[in-house]
Parts: sequence; structure tokens; C-alpha cells
Amino acid sequence: MPTKPTRTATVIFIPTPRGVQQAFILIKPEDPVASVVLFAGGAGALGLTSASSLELGAEDFDYAGNFLVRSREKFAGHDFMVAVVDALPRTSGTGCPRRFVPA
Repeated sequence: MPTKPTRTATVIFIPTPRGVQQAFILIKPEDPVASVVLFAGGAGALGLTSASSLELGAEDFDYAGNFLVRSREKFAGHDFMVAVVDALPRTSGTGCPRRFVPA
């Protein structure tokens, strides 16, 4: 049985117009068949800071019980390009930065 090429998970940071960095994990297989965007439940705060923050094992980002975050590699194993979105930093209880919380 042929082995699949290794997929590398990276953390991407996108600057927003309001000066906040939006972080997400990106796993891109060699020839993706589709893309999925995964969001953690609750406040959605994964606390991504660098690629090394991905090496936490089963206790991923304090979301060990979160199916989508925990199963990101399983999606990638079926040749899906996977993005796991972190909540914006300095969040309130709603998962949004205090200055982004609707009035």
C-alpha cells in the first residue's frame, strides 16, 4: 500500500484592518480534493502563537474534547485542505475582541 506524502501543519497570521492578527492552522495535502474550515465551539480560542504551538498532542489547545479540532488530521488524511480558525485575541466571553463586540 503506498504511503501518503507528509502533510505539514502551519499557523498562518492574517492582519485585519483593525490591527488584530487572525490566526488559523492550515494543513494542505499535495493534491487537495476539497477544503474545510473548522471552528472550535464555545469562545473558539485556541491560543495559537506559532507553529510550535501545534505540537501539543491529544490535549490540543485545551480542546481535547472538541471533535473538529481534535480530528483535523483525519480530514487532511482524506485529502481535504483544512483550516482551523482561532478566535481573535483579547476576546470577551462572546469570542470577539472587546472592541468588536456588537453594541
